[in-house]
Amino acid sequence: MSASWIIYEAAGRPEMPAQKIGRCVFCGVEDRGASFAVSDKWTDWDLVSPGEIICRACSFALDERSDVLARRVGKDRPQRMRNYSHFVAGGVWYPLSKADKQRILTLLPRAEVAVIAESGQKHLIIRAQPGRWQFEMLSLEPRVDWILEMTTVLGRMLGAGIHKSSLRTLTVDRISSEAARLLLSHIDLLRRWQVQRGPYYELALWLAQAERTPEQLQLFGS
Repeated sequence: MSASWIIYEAAGRPEMPAQKIGRCVFCGVEDRGASFAVSDKWTDWDLVSPGEIICRACSFALDERSDVLARRVGKDRPQRMRNYSHFVAGGVWYPLSKADKQRILTLLPRAEVAVIAESGQKHLIIRAQPGRWQFEMLSLEPRVDWILEMTTVLGRMLGAGIHKSSLRTLTVDRISSEAARLLLSHIDLLRRWQVQRGPYYELALWLAQAERTPEQLQLFGS
């Protein structure tokens, strides 16, 4: 089952356009859906395969005015699916905003579907694969141990006053002398992570918060 269908099922199969039977151009499922049509601004042509329709699940994944999503996240206006990260864990759908990074950390170890939207500008659900982490345009094998290790260290460094920009460039510009000493004391480790764990380091840096709770560490198995 595709990531679109897992999320759609977990959302309770909300009503979507279903005027025509055919093969979905995105997930390949034979379903009742809408005729395939996208705007002139559509750029994800690499995802399109032979077919006649957009199935109900992929229509939900691409929805730019979702009342279902709005109700789930407590908004009074329709929301764009692409603006949110989406997780399914234990059969439950969790749409999360950028402010929910702590929740994302707790869901990563047990997620059946993990779609992590950094920019909120790309349709990621139709790219995602169950059992992998879709971080923007990157499809990553789950490495909970790496994310735990890196977010823990990076979170402590953020708490000490080191900016995320400094942790990305590994420079000491515009930080205090104490923060600079801490960064320099970890510089070899951070460089090794950047080289050996590239996209995972970027994900950990995006997720890292200045404080981590004992509950988060316990959920990660620490």
